[in-house]
Amino acid sequence: MRRSKTQYPSISAVLGLECLTTHFQPIVSVKQHRVVGLEALSRGVDGHTGELVPPRLLFQNAAMEGLTLELDRQCRLTALERFAPLHQRDPRRLCFLNIAADIILPGIVGSSHLVSTAERLGIDPRCVVVEINEARNGDLSALQEFVERYHAYGFLIALDNVGMGHSDLGRIPLLKPDILKIDRALLRDIDVEECQQVVVASLVTMGHQIGAQVVAEGIEREAEALIALELDADLLQGFFFAEPAEEVEPVLAEVMEPLRHTTTAFQQAMIRRIRDRRARHHEYDQLLRAVAQALAVVRRERFDEVLTACSARFPLIDGLYVLNGAGVQTTETVLNPHKIASVSPLYHPACAGDDHSAKEYFYLLANTSIDKYTTTPYISLATGALCVTVSTLFRDADGYGFVLCCDMPAE
Repeated sequence: MRRSKTQYPSISAVLGLECLTTHFQPIVSVKQHRVVGLEALSRGVDGHTGELVPPRLLFQNAAMEGLTLELDRQCRLTALERFAPLHQRDPRRLCFLNIAADIILPGIVGSSHLVSTAERLGIDPRCVVVEINEARNGDLSALQEFVERYHAYGFLIALDNVGMGHSDLGRIPLLKPDILKIDRALLRDIDVEECQQVVVASLVTMGHQIGAQVVAEGIEREAEALIALELDADLLQGFFFAEPAEEVEPVLAEVMEPLRHTTTAFQQAMIRRIRDRRARHHEYDQLLRAVAQALAVVRRERFDEVLTACSARFPLIDGLYVLNGAGVQTTETVLNPHKIASVSPLYHPACAGDDHSAKEYFYLLANTSIDKYTTTPYISLATGALCVTVSTLFRDADGYGFVLCCDMPAE
């Protein structure tokens, strides 16, 4: 039978009897092929039954008793005491230490308690990552002061649950954390949820731009781990590698097998992706060359006729059009009739006379020595589909120079 919250010992009793323990969960680097850090997760212990008390209930009761700060300090002390011998054996390994966000208040932003505890236990503060759930604290000035003070002590700072419902992403560059931990909800089933992939990729990019490493939390399946790695997450954490445990050494041994398997699977996936990309770009080159050769033997008055024939001949192509030497479109846009994805007025093909001189697929060809260019994927304004534009220079039967543009489906 499930026990109610009121059946658990009071926080006063927990603190008085020191009924706390710490479980550790590994945070791994696939590229370094090692356990980079351990997140310390506090648990209460029922003095009568030995049953573990979840931290959420601990801190709920602590808030009701006005003992949040005292409980938070005791959790940190217990965690660092457990981590100290591990630190002596491997000084490179990090300890990720949670701090209750609601104790970070204006004028009360951290004393020297944590640094003195670390020094007493022989732990280098540079190996301790202070995790803050940024979404639970609304005072930016207090957060900034807290981060600056703990950075000055030598600690690393991580923002936890980034991307969750109430997280204010605009504050992240102002806080300048060392590590971003992406909320597990964004990683769940990310291998099949393409929208989540876009969000996570954006968070990873933001993290890297401000100089922070990014942890993908809550990884429960290898497929999720592989997508997180493809999106350039630096570190991974979750039940797929290991569940939190009180005894650390068995966990460190246990994590190596999924880490090895993920490393191999990721390498194979990347090799396949590169091979597929090379094959796709080789196909793009062949199509582009074939269309350019067909245009090169006619005069510009017949360009639309040739593009229509090529569109029917090469169904992979989404759209075709030709620009003159000034970047102005000289043909209509010939679309593959089987690939027109949208009828919305937001999307419509460019017409003869439209100016493309500001598009990179024109001005880079016109002003550099390259003779072919492929854009990054973007939403086609002609169809609403994700595409790339491949462009190349050619001359018509009269010797006039033009730019052929082929819209192709993105990978």
